[in-house]
Amino acid sequence: MQSTQSAHGVDERIHGAYDRWLEFFPLPAHGTAVALLLPYRDEFGGAGGCVHRGVIAAFAEVAGTAALRHRVHGVITVDAFHILYVGVASAGNELYAQAHVVESRAYVEIRTNDDRALIARATLMAAMPIVETTVPDQHRQPLYPI
Repeated sequence: MQSTQSAHGVDERIHGAYDRWLEFFPLPAHGTAVALLLPYRDEFGGAGGCVHRGVIAAFAEVAGTAALRHRVHGVITVDAFHILYVGVASAGNELYAQAHVVESRAYVEIRTNDDRALIARATLMAAMPIVETTVPDQHRQPLYPI
């Protein structure tokens, strides 16, 4: 499969069947950040009329991996993933992810797209130190404290 870069720097290759099933879209982002949109589908519904947290975790992993790939071109192996759920996304809400990389970690925030309510924060750690292939954005602050 041939790689294509979007105008926003996100590698638009979708590598696996699960990524294709999620059907997320890259959005404009500033600096080295990556932003993705996940439109709601009925399959995402969980108990109590909310988006299933497994879908939220998968979307956070996809966004974090995309951010890592944006900084290092090649295969990225994630050996640690942590997610903290801080809110609930009601069924029908689109999800918005923003991720950025500091050293070998990707920091992700998942929000609802309509009111930007915070749903989850996640951290992914790459299996090896990252040697940047892009110019770092030195003025970028983490989305939340490290």
